[in-house]
Amino acid sequence: MNKDSIVLLNQVTTISKMRLYDPKNNNSILNGIVLSDDTMNKIDEALKNIF
Repeated sequence: MNKDSIVLLNQVTTISKMRLYDPKNNNSILNGIVLSDDTMNKIDEALKNIF
């Protein structure tokens, strides 16, 4: 994920927490991605405003 990546809130979908915490292999697209608490809080607030 690039530094200047954005979140498209209308494209957020539910996935298993296990896929986030335990990618199946090192080539997984989710491997190594970490969001700061501040970023996650901003996403949470934006989702609350939409839904």
